[in-house]
Amino acid sequence: MDRSCMLPMIDSHDSFTRLTRCHDALLKNFLEPRA
Repeated sequence: MDRSCMLPMIDSHDSFTRLTRCHDALLKNFLEPRA
């Protein structure tokens, strides 16, 4: 898992992109559990 997801979001221009990417990763892991 991407540890950046757990870190508090800092005010940066890419914070939203990072958060979205993290959310997508978590969602994918939830929808596609590893066998």
